[in-house]
Amino acid sequence: MKRIISILLVFLLCISFAACGKKGDDSDQTEAAGQLTESNAPADESTEPPTEPTTEAPSANMIDFTTEKGTIKYLGFENANDGLIYENQSDKPEKAIVLKFEFTNLMDTPERASSAFRIQVFQNGVEIKDSPAYSSDGGDQYKLVSNRFSDVLKGGTVTFGSIVPIADESPLTLIVTDNGGSENQQMEIDLTKPGDYQPSENTATAAPSEPTTTEAAPANMIDFTTGKGTIKYLGFEKANSGLVMGVNGAAPGDAVVLKFEFTNLQDTQERASSAFRIQAFQNGVEMDDSPAYSSKGGDQYKLVSNRFSDVLKGGTVTFGYIVLITDESPLTLIVTENGGSESRQMEIDLTKPGDYKPDENTAAATPNEAAGAAPTKATEPQESVKKIKDGDVIKTDNLEFTLKKVELTYQVKPKDTSGYYRTYEADSGKIYINVVGDYYNKSKRDVCIRDLFIPSADFNNGYQYEGFAVVEDGNSFTWASSYLVCEPLATCRYHGLIECPEVVKTQTDAPLFVTFKIEGTTYQYDIR
Repeated sequence: MKRIISILLVFLLCISFAACGKKGDDSDQTEAAGQLTESNAPADESTEPPTEPTTEAPSANMIDFTTEKGTIKYLGFENANDGLIYENQSDKPEKAIVLKFEFTNLMDTPERASSAFRIQVFQNGVEIKDSPAYSSDGGDQYKLVSNRFSDVLKGGTVTFGSIVPIADESPLTLIVTDNGGSENQQMEIDLTKPGDYQPSENTATAAPSEPTTTEAAPANMIDFTTGKGTIKYLGFEKANSGLVMGVNGAAPGDAVVLKFEFTNLQDTQERASSAFRIQAFQNGVEMDDSPAYSSKGGDQYKLVSNRFSDVLKGGTVTFGYIVLITDESPLTLIVTENGGSESRQMEIDLTKPGDYKPDENTAAATPNEAAGAAPTKATEPQESVKKIKDGDVIKTDNLEFTLKKVELTYQVKPKDTSGYYRTYEADSGKIYINVVGDYYNKSKRDVCIRDLFIPSADFNNGYQYEGFAVVEDGNSFTWASSYLVCEPLATCRYHGLIECPEVVKTQTDAPLFVTFKIEGTTYQYDIR
């Protein structure tokens, strides 16, 4: 019996030892297997998750970029319509898209999206230049692209476009950089999936912030006097059907004519257009102030033309300023002293048209004949001007202008005439005076056509003709007011074109000279 019990005890003891050993072996094998998986097992992308990158792959609506200048958001893209890309250019792309963005200005001063942010687009690793000439035949897309160069008030928001020629449907890489800084954001765009993203609800219709230094202004607030003169806002009226012309066959939208009174306080002749800069904003975005206008507008045509008429010291003229509008939202009007920094601001309620009476003690002066009308004898100039000649350089804090030549010609050509090129042809019985020079932008803002100076001509001591400005763009010319033509620290080739009767050339015994103003100083070039 004792032997049987002893045997059973030995048997049970062996079993317990075996169980302990089995448990220890399993643990060691599991730990060793774990070490092998981490250090020696080959990577298998099909079964193992990849290592997490430092930044995640961007989503289509990733770019939502805020700096001290403003906020920019990518909204999507659409194919450029048939009318948007200007036909007559040798490098016209076969296909293009319009990238859409939303820009909100956060600065106290007006700012443009083009000045606040730099946009770069790459396809297959190569940068694409968004520089094809575009036409108003593009309709809404033309306005969208032009908005990139429109001033925006603090707190105002604008939706704008950027044209991008593309070679195929390969993905695009979009990089947006803070202009003047180094911060940027980057994203990929799948061209096979066009579509829009909704702008933020709290910014899409943001109204401009009211300046902290002044309260909301009454409608007749602007009564602004500087060393150059006095300007007063008088009211507005709807533009009549004959006044505003379409460009390239495109019909303009609704327009109003803002009316002002200008009194010259200088000893020399002065124009309202030279003394004061006028800007009108709607929903925080600067509105187009330079639609072509026609003599079919009658009294309104004369009113608008008066802005460019010379006024003697103490004389007063009532003039108009055309503004294209999108709806009846209020306008913000800003008037700034040209060549200075002093300005006035007010709100205009477009639902309440009406006039304000000018002062009774300011008799209206008879202005010189406006551009486009039959010339009449003007008062003999009384002002002292600076004479210039070919090769002279005009320098200010914001620009340097080098005068190359002034010529009389029937046809104005760009420098590049190696292939197809665009020209300006004078109408029958007319001739162009062509003022040519290099414009160097020393300021920190982009320069548009509307920022350039406008020349005028005086023939036979009093017959005066107003010109317009264009800039060479390769084998063509840039002419629309909102077009960006010169970035900061860049140079562009300027042409000031004045169309005159052919007698200006043929009557060689009659005096002929050209004048223009740059930041308040008048310059004169004697042709003969």
